[in-house]
Amino acid sequence: MTYRGHRVNLQDLAVTADRAGDTDPVADAVRSVREQLAQSGLAPDRAPAAVLRLAQDVIHALPLTEVERAHALEAFTRERFGWGPLDPYMRDNTVTEIIVDGPDRVDVERGGQLERVPVRWRSNALLHEYLKSRIQHTGRPLDLAHPIVNAEVQGHRINITAPPVSATDTLNIRKSVAETRRYTPDQFVASGALDAVGLRLLLLLYRAGANMLICGPMAAGKTTIARILVECGARPATRFIALEDTREIEAQIERFLSLQTVERHERPITMADLFAAVKRKRPDRIIIGEVREGIQAVPYLMAIMAGHDGGLGTMHAGTPEHAFHNFVFFLATAGMSVNEPFLMDVLFHAVQVLVFVTRFARGQRRVTRIVAVDPAGRFLDLYRWNFRARRWEWAHPLPEALEELCYIAEVPVPTPDDAVTLDDLRPAALDAWQDDPGTAPEGEDGP
Repeated sequence: MTYRGHRVNLQDLAVTADRAGDTDPVADAVRSVREQLAQSGLAPDRAPAAVLRLAQDVIHALPLTEVERAHALEAFTRERFGWGPLDPYMRDNTVTEIIVDGPDRVDVERGGQLERVPVRWRSNALLHEYLKSRIQHTGRPLDLAHPIVNAEVQGHRINITAPPVSATDTLNIRKSVAETRRYTPDQFVASGALDAVGLRLLLLLYRAGANMLICGPMAAGKTTIARILVECGARPATRFIALEDTREIEAQIERFLSLQTVERHERPITMADLFAAVKRKRPDRIIIGEVREGIQAVPYLMAIMAGHDGGLGTMHAGTPEHAFHNFVFFLATAGMSVNEPFLMDVLFHAVQVLVFVTRFARGQRRVTRIVAVDPAGRFLDLYRWNFRARRWEWAHPLPEALEELCYIAEVPVPTPDDAVTLDDLRPAALDAWQDDPGTAPEGEDGP
């Protein structure tokens, strides 16, 4: 019927008239659907259409208004197939991490800074139920006997703790880089993370096949730099294979394959298993997503020593000395029964460039040092951020070993005298071999 030009649904009026004032009909409806779903035995990941039909049937049978039915179905769909109340932040590509420290304490990381957001669960029991629904397809339990869970869900790395480990249930979601902001070289320079001179230096050295480690604290932007190097710092024919615990690099190039470890109680797939497999897959360059234990340090070093130039990895370290000492420690814990001086000598001959990135107090991420590794056992700053003058500057010309690497790869040799623009970061400029064609390397067009 209509009243004063407005359509009035008498059935909706009857429904709301019989309802207690302190109920939340939408939340109650979603809870009813959950209960019916648990009793049905349907697997949501295998039969989503059947799950939605069940949800519609349950919601339709409840005393709800038409608007409430629509809201209840939307809320259940977000919860079951999306991320429920966290959905807006999972879809926001400026958010890199979501942190839940309790039912009423939720932060997101945006631009390196934490920001409290208006997401709440009415109780820890509801938060616990939410967390169990997120990991139900991973095969990992969340209970008193298993209060810590590490898993990958829809490409995102998650960590959950529950009592008695923490006072309340907690959740950390490290979002997949596929759903965070991706930087082109131009955008990376515009962000203030590095200037065009420094980025061209990195791109040329990686194009030449230098073995690199990108170092810095957590959430400093190490993976972002690694992805730029993979996507823009190698020729199109290069075949990359990444060995990762979580798919993070996700390079958008023609020849990129990511192999991932698998955590499970019976026969896990380890980094050693991946490295054994990768040797049969014809890689040109091998990437180790993050070197944080011996199980990653060994494959990184073995790939380099097997002749795969352009080895790339990330690790937590603040100085060159710290990086190498960490690496030696990781190798020792992996069971390499050789003395420390020998391992250190191997590293000085295998790793050629260290890149250090820092996250500043206000969230700015910036490359602060690009360091050449001298086989004689020295670290040589090439390019660095001058904290007093607040600018990047050359600290030392390219050493002869890296010059030779550029010459063999036929890429321009970067020098402190170069006048660099954003156009010099384009692939064609990185391949602009500067020598006269008549002086090609012996054995090619020369004698």
